[in-house]
Amino acid sequence: MIQSKYIIGILLVTVALGIAYFYLSPESNIFTGSILDNKPKLNITISPSIIPNDETSSVLFIVSNNGLPISGATINVDGAGIDLNGKTNIAGQLKLQLTPTSVGKISVVASKSEFSNGISTILSKLSSGNI
Repeated sequence: MIQSKYIIGILLVTVALGIAYFYLSPESNIFTGSILDNKPKLNITISPSIIPNDETSSVLFIVSNNGLPISGATINVDGAGIDLNGKTNIAGQLKLQLTPTSVGKISVVASKSEFSNGISTILSKLSSGNI
């Protein structure tokens, strides 16, 4: 932890091995900061990204980094009555059958140890049969 009594405000600095973030602590009035890792970020493509509630939809997740597929990434899907996970295949793909029991946002997180998590959402909307 870096501490200094001379700098006030917020500062964001990019350094060679990571990103440093700093803030003024209201409790101590001391400038503090930390270094975050600089792992490559996972990207998630979801199709379809809007699904009807109370109906089963086949959803394809593709995890990549810089356009290259990431195999073995864990995908966690949580929300609207869904709590599922699985791992991507050699093509960076995972297909899940999702049946949301309510409308709202469904959180999707892709993770793998060498990467920063990829985060996205699926929207569950009223099905035409529930209107």
